[in-house]
Amino acid sequence: MFSWLPLAGTGILKTNYIASRKGETSMRTLRNRLGHAGLALAMVVLLTGCGDKLTFANFSQIRQDVSTKPIVAGLIGDPDDELDNRWYYERPDKHLTVLVDFDESGYVSRKQWIDAMTATWEDSEPMDADEGSREGVRLRRGSE
Repeated sequence: MFSWLPLAGTGILKTNYIASRKGETSMRTLRNRLGHAGLALAMVVLLTGCGDKLTFANFSQIRQDVSTKPIVAGLIGDPDDELDNRWYYERPDKHLTVLVDFDESGYVSRKQWIDAMTATWEDSEPMDADEGSREGVRLRRGSE
């Protein structure tokens, strides 16, 4: 590290030492800047990628007889559970259940948004006469 001291009077190694120290400083600065940029990029990816896709706005974009399984998965995410041609989404912390039924061709045949917090039940199929009324629940029917 101090090998330049005997040749200090010549100015040869001293200049190289100062130049190399400047290089180390700029490399350290570059490393810090890249590190900060990488950290900022990671935070942006985490903040935008970790959000729950299961929102009413995304659910509303699902179209009966038009949307397919890949489209539904792109809009509201992969289901929590599947049974035959029905996808289940549940968010117990939000008291939310979403059901999406598919026909044999893979198109949406029915969709339901059941939100116990707001007492809202949106169903793409009309209610049968024998079902009666669902008291205390605001129904949104056939919004498509």
